[in-house]
Amino acid sequence: MTEAHLTAPSDWVEIRVLGPLRVRSADGQLIRDRDWRTGKNADLLRWLALEAGRPVTVETLIDGLWPDVDESRARASLRTAVSHLRRVLGAESIERTGSDVVLKSAWVDAGTFSAMAEHVAARRREGQPAAVLAVAREADSLYLTDVPASEGTPEAIRQHASSLAAAHRRVLADAAELAVELGWMRDAVDYARRLLDEDPVSERASRALMLGYAGMGEVHHALAEFERCREVLAEELGVDPSAQTRAVHLQVLQSGGRTPQRRTAPLVGRHAEVDWLRSVLEGTGPDSPSVVVTLLGRQGSGRRRLATATCQRAGIQLTRATSADDVVAAARSGARVVLWAPDVTADQALLTRLLTDPEPVVGSTSVVLAMPAAGEDAAWDAMPRGEHVRALTMPPLLPEDVERLAEHLLAGPVAAALAEELTAVSDGLPGLVASTANEWARGGRLVATDSGLALAPEGDLAEDDPWGRRALARTLPRLEGDALEALLVAAMLDEPLTPSLLAPLLPDGPGHLRTRATTALEQLVDLAVLGTSPAGVVWKHPKLQDAARAWVRPSVRRRLHRLIAERALIPSAQRIGHWLEAGERELACVAALQAAAESSARGDHHGARTHLLQVCSLGDLRDAAAEDRIELFEQLGDACAMLRLPDEAANAYGQALEIAMTEAVQDAGRLRRKLTSVSDPRALEQVDTGRSADWSAALSGVAPTGVAMSGGDLETSLREAVAQADRNHDRRSGFQARVKLAGTVFLPRREFRAVHETLEAAIALGPRPAERLHADVVRHLPSVLLGNALAAKGPLEAAGRVAAELREERIGWRLLGMRVLVTHDLGDPAFDTLWRVLRERVMTGEVDEVVPELAATGLRVLVEREEYDLAQAFAQHLPLAGGPANHMNDHLARIAGAELAAATGDIRYAIDQMRAVIDDGTATGCTLLVPEAAARLVALEAQHNPNAARAAFEVYDDIVGAALGGPREEFFRRMARAAVRAARGDHQGAADAMTQASALANQYGLQVLAARARRARAEHVRAELPRTLTSVPSLARERDEDVV
Repeated sequence: MTEAHLTAPSDWVEIRVLGPLRVRSADGQLIRDRDWRTGKNADLLRWLALEAGRPVTVETLIDGLWPDVDESRARASLRTAVSHLRRVLGAESIERTGSDVVLKSAWVDAGTFSAMAEHVAARRREGQPAAVLAVAREADSLYLTDVPASEGTPEAIRQHASSLAAAHRRVLADAAELAVELGWMRDAVDYARRLLDEDPVSERASRALMLGYAGMGEVHHALAEFERCREVLAEELGVDPSAQTRAVHLQVLQSGGRTPQRRTAPLVGRHAEVDWLRSVLEGTGPDSPSVVVTLLGRQGSGRRRLATATCQRAGIQLTRATSADDVVAAARSGARVVLWAPDVTADQALLTRLLTDPEPVVGSTSVVLAMPAAGEDAAWDAMPRGEHVRALTMPPLLPEDVERLAEHLLAGPVAAALAEELTAVSDGLPGLVASTANEWARGGRLVATDSGLALAPEGDLAEDDPWGRRALARTLPRLEGDALEALLVAAMLDEPLTPSLLAPLLPDGPGHLRTRATTALEQLVDLAVLGTSPAGVVWKHPKLQDAARAWVRPSVRRRLHRLIAERALIPSAQRIGHWLEAGERELACVAALQAAAESSARGDHHGARTHLLQVCSLGDLRDAAAEDRIELFEQLGDACAMLRLPDEAANAYGQALEIAMTEAVQDAGRLRRKLTSVSDPRALEQVDTGRSADWSAALSGVAPTGVAMSGGDLETSLREAVAQADRNHDRRSGFQARVKLAGTVFLPRREFRAVHETLEAAIALGPRPAERLHADVVRHLPSVLLGNALAAKGPLEAAGRVAAELREERIGWRLLGMRVLVTHDLGDPAFDTLWRVLRERVMTGEVDEVVPELAATGLRVLVEREEYDLAQAFAQHLPLAGGPANHMNDHLARIAGAELAAATGDIRYAIDQMRAVIDDGTATGCTLLVPEAAARLVALEAQHNPNAARAAFEVYDDIVGAALGGPREEFFRRMARAAVRAARGDHQGAADAMTQASALANQYGLQVLAARARRARAEHVRAELPRTLTSVPSLARERDEDVV
């Protein structure tokens, strides 16, 4: 069997003989049984297919197919049969040379199965059981049933059928033994039971079944299997079980129901923590003062393991203490480092002395304390600590580290869904990861699939068809049309399938796509292959999906993955894998970029890091612009810094800095500051955000003056009000103080996490519906002002209805203004109605404190819609006052006014207004809208003052810090980058930046900004046109990027 059968081209005929004859022509059309006309024609095709490309002589064929017919008539019948097969399959599929007939250019399931079975047999003992078992599993999936044979079936076909059946039994036996070797006992039981159904006297299957049951703690089933084996061997063959089988029986008896010990969990995901602790402990010794290190974490976070591994790597002898007396005794004996996990209550006396003045107690001995995480033990939290105490919090493992740990414990790759479930159940605690993984393994919950080990439903081993393989074998030969396509799509997708998701993936044909999709899914549910769930149609068992996926021909798999990547309504993160499976690395890289942006917008730093690393591995960065490469590595560094991965962050910042230095790009100062902040070994103790103290200095060149943030007294008074209300159990005052703290202190300073946590604490106090509306305004204002309109739309509509029902007029007007901005951004039809109400209130209503807020909102809307005359009228309604909230309103109005001035030709005034926003943000600490102002200032300064433009970029980056900005900010940053590139004559680069801006706006539904980006891009393309006419590849690249 050649490798070509495993990687056959997509234009080969597909022939399946393992089960009922099923053939697809080269154009993908399913050939119906009636198309063969006679059984002899079908037998001829099966015979040639089973020969796997080997020629068969005419004499052999006529003897087997027409044994009772004279030679001349038999030859004529053969000629007729060959001619008919050529008409059905294509003239090139059947070749007759001299006295031989051979099948050409065909993918045959039996041939691929045989190649895989031979691979398993050859590689069985080479020491890679997981990889070999993966091939065995795929081979088993191809083998739906035996090759059908009836009374008139030619003997050659019968021999092939017998040979294939024997090969399948060997595959099952190898698979069962490999699963036992890996500790995948559920799979061992499944393969062994299926082999015994075919061959009840197989001792290999019996031994694997006993070990599988014993490995899951079901010793009674294992012993029962030995008795069954002994009885069947005696009855059928008149022999006793072999010595090997008896040895396994004895092993099970001696186990006493104890499951085999699994691998010890390695130290995973703690590289930075080991380096930090090592740097602390290597400075200790007889001539050094005592150091007390507190490792803070929950039970199972790996505190003791970290201390042990660190001392082993540093060559430091570690003494473990179990009591206060052990600590003192170890110190007196001259121990260098002692590890102790004290009881806070029982050991309070010694613990207090260690934390305040350890030298009289332990001398120069350093003590590592395994202590509870902050908030777990009030007595521990309240204990005083001296300056000699060094503290390290043990963070949860990252999802990728949970996956690595699980792969080591379980001896094989794990599926993404299992890794996610394990992360959720364990909360990233390595001890709990290990205990949960081992519990799943012992309980028979783990099954091997193409995607890795998956979590199976509980309690199905006792069923006759535990995961539905027989149902699949019955169903596949009967499916055709939309139902078959739906099954194949479901096999490739790792999420519930709905009519909306399936419809765009179905081939063209009569009928409404959604109706066809619904009918196809209902048919699959009726056939008991798929089941229903609230999220859609799902596979009943992970192995069922795995078997269906493996049954699909490789070239068809690639086609399906491409189809899903191109058309399916799935997140960009899922699209990456489908593009890779389709063999499209560049498109996978584009999807990874989009997924990174989406993750960053959600605040998902782990997702951003994962996808940015994918971009680095998939893309060829050598041809990318220096600014793009710097941005990529800087964003990667920012994500790593937020995840407390200082080594990775330093590496990413270092690469960005190297590019900036090599390409003479003026980003070096900012990058050097970030690199320094994460290179400090103490970075794990207290993470520095690396933000500038005074952003105005970046523009003016003047050193920071140490201006204190406005509102410091306000913050202090509000925090005191919160504490006072809590002491007095005054829930209403506590709610009001928290909402005001979030809205007037944290929100203007862009401390979004503090906003979220403070509002969550406020809402937990159970406010009245009218009061909660104030929290809703603060909660959704960042999304409204920074462009995440899709996230705010639904909640604001609900809040608006509540305000109307409660007749809360003042808060209702504020909600109206926010809804106007959201519907404007999204191009929502509701905008017209809302806008009429807002316009009438501003232009003709009573002047009060609400009008300036609504006028600022209206000014932004009118300027972005280019209705400049009405915008001038709105600007007259902007009497401004002090206070954090009014600072935000002032900034909103000034930015819109600056754009109005620029549109009417007053660039100088526009620049002054943008500077005023930045200077005011510096003086007051109200920086919510400063990044947008800085990005817009870059665009205004780029043509005439590139140094000022670069300084404005510094302002943007310093304020946004280690996170990406909001969608509007990122949009205007890309516009600013386009302006800088255009200013130096790089209109192609400017057009590329605007393509990115347009894609970003579309991603967040910002239709007005997307249209603006498309217009700007067209202008840059026109400016580049003279060069693109002489550079066809450049034009092609531009067109491709526009499509993306």
